[in-house]
Amino acid sequence: MDIAEVREHVAEAAADLPLAALQASLEVLDEQRSHLAEALSGTGSEDAKAALAAFEPVAERLRRAVAAYRAAVSCCDDYLDAV
Repeated sequence: MDIAEVREHVAEAAADLPLAALQASLEVLDEQRSHLAEALSGTGSEDAKAALAAFEPVAERLRRAVAAYRAAVSCCDDYLDAV
């Protein structure tokens, strides 16, 4: 297998990664959090604060997953550029 074939396989594998779906999920989550924050603004209730805080761990996991996929693809590209 030559470098061109390896690059093709990496590109195909990268296309199969659910990166777009993860990014879309993160955007929806951020939008929903924004709507919730707007609806709960001014209430000052502990339940409202807890509801907003519940979004953060999920959003952070999605951000990490997106970053990991990008890093993996970048690492493969860097390796292929080096050989």
